[in-house]
Amino acid sequence: GALRAIMNQLLTHCAAQLSPRPGALRAIMNQLLTHCAAQSSHRPGALRAIMNQLLTHCAAQSSHRPGAIKAAEALKVKMSDVPMLKYVVLGPGDLDDLMTLLAKHYFSRENTYMSVGVTSATRRDEEDIKQCLESGVSVGSREQTTGRLVGVALSYIITSNSSWYTDEAKCSTQAEVTMARILNTTKSRVDLFQDPTVKQVLYMDIFCVHPDYGRQGVCKKLVQKCHDLGEERECQMAAGVMTSLYSQKLCSDLGYEDCATFHLNTVKETLLDLSTLNTTKFKIMTKYLSTKYKFTYK
Repeated sequence: GALRAIMNQLLTHCAAQLSPRPGALRAIMNQLLTHCAAQSSHRPGALRAIMNQLLTHCAAQSSHRPGAIKAAEALKVKMSDVPMLKYVVLGPGDLDDLMTLLAKHYFSRENTYMSVGVTSATRRDEEDIKQCLESGVSVGSREQTTGRLVGVALSYIITSNSSWYTDEAKCSTQAEVTMARILNTTKSRVDLFQDPTVKQVLYMDIFCVHPDYGRQGVCKKLVQKCHDLGEERECQMAAGVMTSLYSQKLCSDLGYEDCATFHLNTVKETLLDLSTLNTTKFKIMTKYLSTKYKFTYK
């Protein structure tokens, strides 16, 4: 009933507001897409049917605007091809598809890589990514019709006996060494196992969603599914170094708390280009995966 209720609300709003506000239709459709991505992935065709209903209604309400009906009908056709997504646990067999997605839509956009000028030409970080795939706690989203991988949340489990630091010796260029030093310096600000009740931590490593599926709740759902897998594996906490405003807001919305902040303008690295960044603050953020745990970091 949640989907029907929000549709009624949106349709009523659209009928009342569309005429004086040319941008109302676009805003409402974006809101609807976000809701449907979270609520209707298990119902094939639900998104398509709802979008057609909305567009038909808008065409009827705005027939006094030249071209409005034609535009709505064109959008109907376009939305009829929108694929539904399925969410799957990733494994080693997904490596090639994953590296293709990251090369095109992660390495060239992620804050840390941009700041040191790392390009997307190679299979960057492949060894670390293999660790995520072997962990059994990484999740991907694939189009149901094509099987194309369009989103990932990569994570792995660390314990007090394992390290979450990047090995500089494995870096192949000076840019990668610089990036490793920045991340390791940030990580050194927090002892994740200061809380004696924490034995295992789900380390959130990489989030990436294809631009076609941006702002539809896909990344949030991927991270939540990683949390579920981590809790099943008896992880008490999830943690990560959040290097962009987007990842910081996403984690904050999911209940993460700031544990430490590292200001990049304090780094004396000649290869670091701060002008490319949307934030110069890297944050270590943590979230307890069960309400029975609670600890304040000092």
